Amino acid sequence: MEGDSRTQFDSRVSPQEGERVLTKHDVSAFAGTSLEQILLNNQTALKHLGKAISLDATYRTQAQQDKDLEGIQHMQEFKMLLK
Repeated sequence: MEGDSRTQFDSRVSPQEGERVLTKHDVSAFAGTSLEQILLNNQTALKHLGKAISLDATYRTQAQQDKDLEGIQHMQEFKMLLK
């Protein structure tokens, strides 16, 4: 909440120039913010991010099982799945 010293950004994780900052007007993480609308407008981006995270975890596990610690064998397959 603006003006409350307990809710100020820690300088180590302050938003960088151009990053979106949501101003809270309540103690709730979501109430009174535009977060829901922002997330709804960006559903496609969030789906792709979730897919990439899931594929990355699967890729790393498979590469490790195949003792392909640098991921060379699976890199091409991984890139195709992201498309």
